[in-house]
Amino acid sequence: MMNKLAEFFLTSGETSLYIFWLPFLIWTVVSLLVLLMLKLIRISQPLYHYHFRLALLFSLPLVYVFSPFISSGLFISSADAVTAIILPVQTVTEGGQAEAFQNSSVNRLMMASGLVYMIALMLAARGSVRLLGSYLALKKFRQKLTPIDKPGLFELLHQTKRSILPGRTIEVYESADITAPLTFGWLRPVIVLPDRQYDEKSLSAVFLHEMIHIRRGDYVLKWIQEIIRAVFAVNPLVSCLSDAVSDYREMSCDAEVLSYKETSPGFYASLLLASVGKPKHINPLYSSMSQSKPKIMKRISVMNTYTSSRTQEKKVRINSLALSGGLAMLVIMASSCNFLAGSDGGQAQETETEQEESGIFMVVSDMPEPEGGIQAIYDNLNYPETARENEIEGRVSVQFTVNEDGTVSDPVILRGIGGGADEEAVRAISQTSWEPGRQRGRPVPVRFVYTIQFRLNSSD
Repeated sequence: MMNKLAEFFLTSGETSLYIFWLPFLIWTVVSLLVLLMLKLIRISQPLYHYHFRLALLFSLPLVYVFSPFISSGLFISSADAVTAIILPVQTVTEGGQAEAFQNSSVNRLMMASGLVYMIALMLAARGSVRLLGSYLALKKFRQKLTPIDKPGLFELLHQTKRSILPGRTIEVYESADITAPLTFGWLRPVIVLPDRQYDEKSLSAVFLHEMIHIRRGDYVLKWIQEIIRAVFAVNPLVSCLSDAVSDYREMSCDAEVLSYKETSPGFYASLLLASVGKPKHINPLYSSMSQSKPKIMKRISVMNTYTSSRTQEKKVRINSLALSGGLAMLVIMASSCNFLAGSDGGQAQETETEQEESGIFMVVSDMPEPEGGIQAIYDNLNYPETARENEIEGRVSVQFTVNEDGTVSDPVILRGIGGGADEEAVRAISQTSWEPGRQRGRPVPVRFVYTIQFRLNSSD
């Protein structure tokens, strides 16, 4: 039972290493470097901070979307694309027995990788359930809202809407469960006001703030943001980035409100301070003016750095979107590259290019398999004497082609350990009869990589 569980984690670790963990770790390192640069540059405009962090956050799932295309050579010539088609790692001991599990440090690392991958999946499932709960709670909250029937309020609403959202239908409600105005909804956006009296000037600033959220599509962006937070909950950086995005979203909205010149910074600051409180209903899917007092004070303290006109604000927005788009592309490309190529990567790359031109496939509908199963390879394997005497252990990765008749050709060692193990792995694979790969029912030559783990008995 324990061996089966260990084998399960080992297989999960092997599978997730290149597919999940490698892009995940590279994205984390690149994002940390970008955040460090942003801190050193000291950019004053909150819109830049908002878009840059949003670009980093949104680039994470896009890494997994574009990684197969980038790794297969559309953007880089890739010998590493070969490693995308890898059979399960097997182990041969000194006696020549094939094992699916062993206690080497490499496999312990793979088992740990598989265990953490399972934990990541469970955290993603928990986060997804919580997000679904937030959506249902928001839906229930909307059903309990009280419509506002004040002619003066709607006149002010339409007046503000003409300059921000002409042609959009916006519903206004009030609720006793909140302490500050908020907005949510995409096709049918709503603005919810707390159960308190606002003068005309305050109400105008509130409507302006919330309509900017609606115009920018912040409800949809918050959905994507929270989905990424849920799916990648295993990484603390994702949660920190998401929190920073929420903070800078409000700051950038404050900056745009003040650029309209209808509200002074002092008056707007007092309006923000009046929104501090603990609402009964809290939901990550809506945009609210209410935050904790330290965050409100931070928003107020940086107001003097905002742009002073609508023209400057529009220039900042265009530049910010362009730069953040470029940043996202760079992060995606960097995180999609496989930097774990072996020392023979150049040779493998050259051989692969020649064979692709002659019609060799990397992926087919029916991949080649050894006749008699994986055990057939190990029936041909012997632990090399030189490797045994020098206590050499480790992995040998062999790239080769299975031809239409089931024979093996063009074996290349991508990663070796010496001591005769490399040659023995090639010999065993070459002497094994293979069922050829098939594409649309006909046999075709297929190239892929197989890895063998050589391990000495513990008694030695």
